[in-house]
Amino acid sequence: MLDRLKRLLGGQQKTATTSEYPCRTQGRVHLLERHGGRIEVDPSAFLNSLQEGYHVGMPFETTLIADAPEALIRIGEGCRIHGVYIHAWERVTLGKKVLVAAGTTIVDSNGHSTNIRHARFRQNFKDQAKPINIGDYVWIGMNSLIFKGVEIGECAIVSAGSVVKDSVPAFSVVEGNPARVVHVYDPNEALPADYPLEKLSSEKGFFIY
Repeated sequence: MLDRLKRLLGGQQKTATTSEYPCRTQGRVHLLERHGGRIEVDPSAFLNSLQEGYHVGMPFETTLIADAPEALIRIGEGCRIHGVYIHAWERVTLGKKVLVAAGTTIVDSNGHSTNIRHARFRQNFKDQAKPINIGDYVWIGMNSLIFKGVEIGECAIVSAGSVVKDSVPAFSVVEGNPARVVHVYDPNEALPADYPLEKLSSEKGFFIY
């Protein structure tokens, strides 16, 4: 499947709404592998760029760019990505069943050097990329920014509009610019992943996606 995707992309942008993608898509989704970069998407993931049926504004279409030799973007099992921009010079990894809301940008590099020595020559210098790792069952709210070197722990919530420059503990809620921990949950309160879904069907707010 991934070999087929690479042949389809051929180092160029691929925009379509057909079964050529390795997962379910809706609307125009953009995948770009450049300079030897790779994009890996689990077949159970969902990449969405269509405003219809989505509950918040979607300022841009879902775009994934792996933009350097050995750069990797990996989207895990059951992830749902809505109107999100992801750019990797090194690595951006999303674990299992991650939710990322519209308007979010995830980048593993600042783009240009922050070294004051290069202040008058920034347009000529890239900075050093650092990998981003987003754990299983994380929810990233709309219009958030996730910067290089960040790790977001399992089941954490990034509130809408957050600017995340530091790593986020598992089972925590962060918000603000810069994002700060505002709440930590007891992990024992979370139902196990193998809890029968049918037992939840009578609870308020339950739905099948």
